Amino acid sequence: MSLLLIVLFALLSGCATTGNPSAAESEKISKIAPGTSTKADVFRILGNPTSSSERTRIIEVWNYDYVTVGISPVTLLPLIGPFLGSSSFERGAVTITFDEIGSAQSLNLISAVQPQQSSKN
Repeated sequence: MSLLLIVLFALLSGCATTGNPSAAESEKISKIAPGTSTKADVFRILGNPTSSSERTRIIEVWNYDYVTVGISPVTLLPLIGPFLGSSSFERGAVTITFDEIGSAQSLNLISAVQPQQSSKN
């Protein structure tokens, strides 16, 4: 019975990510070099942007957004879960600006991390 509960809690806990999870990977972001990387390079490294827009006819902006939410299995325990459990939240965005020939001109990274918080807070 206790093994079944452990397995159940393990399956119910974890995290979920929405948006483009590649934007959260610093290894991938570090491969993009403004002034050298092209649209093709960025696409190969990060994939499809979450959104894109043209500021002018010669400047294009690609945005990569993500949100990750996690929950500990203890949070799901009746009665004590709300007091002993914890959760985490991370939100970030990468914005890359390209010039008229498709060369990356700037890269801005924004990340907001809420450290694990106890449910009682």
